[in-house]
Amino acid sequence: MPSQVEDVKKRQAAWDAIALKPPQRWLGEHYQRRLRSVYRQLVPRGARVLELGCGNGDLLAALAPGYGLGIDFSANMIAQARARHPDLCFRQGDVHAFPQEESFDFVILSDLVNDLWDVQQVLERIHPVCCPQTRVILNTYSRLWQLPLGLAQVLSLANPVKDQNWLTVEDLSGLLYLAGFEVLRTSQEYMLPLPVPGMDGLFNRILVRLWPFYHLALANLLVARPLPTPAGERPSVSVIVPEGAKEHDAGPGRATKPATSRRSLSASPSWGAKRSWFSWRATPAMAPMMPSLPRSSVIPNASAGSTGRAAKAKGMPCVLASNERRERC
Repeated sequence: MPSQVEDVKKRQAAWDAIALKPPQRWLGEHYQRRLRSVYRQLVPRGARVLELGCGNGDLLAALAPGYGLGIDFSANMIAQARARHPDLCFRQGDVHAFPQEESFDFVILSDLVNDLWDVQQVLERIHPVCCPQTRVILNTYSRLWQLPLGLAQVLSLANPVKDQNWLTVEDLSGLLYLAGFEVLRTSQEYMLPLPVPGMDGLFNRILVRLWPFYHLALANLLVARPLPTPAGERPSVSVIVPEGAKEHDAGPGRATKPATSRRSLSASPSWGAKRSWFSWRATPAMAPMMPSLPRSSVIPNASAGSTGRAAKAKGMPCVLASNERRERC
């Protein structure tokens, strides 16, 4: 099995050769024209757009970006892109290690995922060039079209390519999630690859959206955004005790002070090895929260030992009512 460096060099040489050939005017041009129409609906004019695997730059230019940067490892493709679209920026380089110096509104990977050595590595490198509002848009060939596309290459109706990654929508969604992205929407595009007059709109705009016809689509399109960064705060719980003015009888002939103003009982989680527990720090305002206990069992200003012995002698549960804490004894 070839190494990553060897594989990238072979693919680079193959795309350099494709760049020198006349463009496919039958299937290829019709497919690319439909892709440009779909992307224009997703990317507004004037945005900052990065396209990885930009090829000759036609898709990037069709989006009319305010700032557009295209990266491709084929020197011949980059030379064509610079000649065709001098108002845009193009750099030759491997998308597995492209520079992460700027941020963009949209990152595009059109027909690139099928041709990558390490899909996960490329998706992870996208994250640093994204802001919270960035959208990552990618389209890739459906696995259902593996045999028809192979036949088209044999008949010279499509450009010959190296071994491809045939990934499903579920595969790509999982890879995007592992790279820190959330998929917002998916769609199927381009059902009829033949430029038949009057039939393009019916198949590629209407039927491709309906079941079961969308299973026959040539391309899957996904739109994703960066996952929100968690705040990193520890969980906490607060119990609010309502303010009460009723005096609570603490025993025969004795009374406690009225319940004070609203107080919060905070609970700090103490995580154990097997389960999590919350340890509570009680306040004097907890007396109204224990209606099951007899009033005479609330004994203020008593020590734990004397209160326990008195309660056991009377055969009743006891609650410490000191100023610091209350607990069952």
